[in-house]
Amino acid sequence: KQYRRLQGYLEDARERGANIIEINPQSENVAATRKMAPTVLTNVSPDMQIMQNEIFGPVLPILEYDQIDDVIEFINSRPRPLALYYFDFDQARADYVAQRTHSGHFGINTVLTHVAQDDLPFGGVGASGMGKYHGPEGFFSLSHERSVMSNPKLYSLKFILPPFDKPIHRLISKTLLR
Repeated sequence: KQYRRLQGYLEDARERGANIIEINPQSENVAATRKMAPTVLTNVSPDMQIMQNEIFGPVLPILEYDQIDDVIEFINSRPRPLALYYFDFDQARADYVAQRTHSGHFGINTVLTHVAQDDLPFGGVGASGMGKYHGPEGFFSLSHERSVMSNPKLYSLKFILPPFDKPIHRLISKTLLR
């Protein structure tokens, strides 16, 4: 099912003018095994199916841009991604992008390694998921802390409900007038 989904994305991209570069140096017949070689797409447009859906496969579409703010605007105009991977050795530029975009994870010069970090929260934002997994955040996200109260005496509330007797008046006055 996933193989057919990804092949459909590639066929749509091909029909709309994308260049498809399969990275298969051994020329293996991977289609027979429903495996996919890593694939790069160039000449991609935002209206292609590959750009409308989360890929979850070995396909990398490449969009060209002139200004980094164009990229930020493009990212922010779409559903928030589970992860946003940014490649650049300029830390100030990476910080600029990280501060102006929203995603479940922001990786600089790395991909997928955040999933293996059990102490870091992992999860999406908006359409890519709610809540976090891993670490304390995951525990609290997947847990429900419930409060339980018990009233051992049916009429024990008489001490906190009016009319108050003199000892309760003194206690309230002392507490509130500190």
